[in-house]
Amino acid sequence: MAAPDKQRNKGGDILYGRYRDARDAAWRTLIKCGVSALPVSVSSIFKRVGIEVTAYGRGRVPDAISALRLTKTAAEQCALTVVGDKITVYYNTDTPEAELRFRTAHELAHLVLNHKLAETASGGKKVRYTTWNQNAPTNSADEKDADRFASRLLAPACVLRAIGVTDAESIAALCGLPLPEAAERSQRMGTLITRDMFLEKGLEKRVLEQFGEFVKNYA
Repeated sequence: MAAPDKQRNKGGDILYGRYRDARDAAWRTLIKCGVSALPVSVSSIFKRVGIEVTAYGRGRVPDAISALRLTKTAAEQCALTVVGDKITVYYNTDTPEAELRFRTAHELAHLVLNHKLAETASGGKKVRYTTWNQNAPTNSADEKDADRFASRLLAPACVLRAIGVTDAESIAALCGLPLPEAAERSQRMGTLITRDMFLEKGLEKRVLEQFGEFVKNYA
């Protein structure tokens, strides 16, 4: 058995590795999709990467969801991803806009980070889907990683620092984040500023360069 210190170090390395992977994936997505202004258009990102999005709400779900016997799952969620012959993200329009933006970005994270999805069957074919329940969210590592990706996609720290937006209320208003997620982002911004941990990675530098006009014209 490894010594306690080595165990803790290994655990820390694993946790940082997951954090780094989610962060870097968010940066790569911003770069790949040519995002250059806040608030980030999540719908434009889905269009750019070829993922179909379909709205539902008012107590009704799409026939495709009913056919998969996922009506209850969809009713419990802000957003639901189904991977079959194609990838579709279904989003619940009964959800407040800021929460919906965060949850759809969270769904994108599951796909980008290659998370394991639940399975069901339709017409003899396996279909994979996400199972997050807004009434009983899990604390799984994948869910935490998806939240990290979503917050860093919607509120890139290097851009916020460049325009001087660091408090929770301003981040929520500018980036279209729910206030709890904006507060978490603000707290992280404080840590990064204290440690002066900006633009150490090439990916982050490219993100800031891509937002150059936005930063220059921000007032």
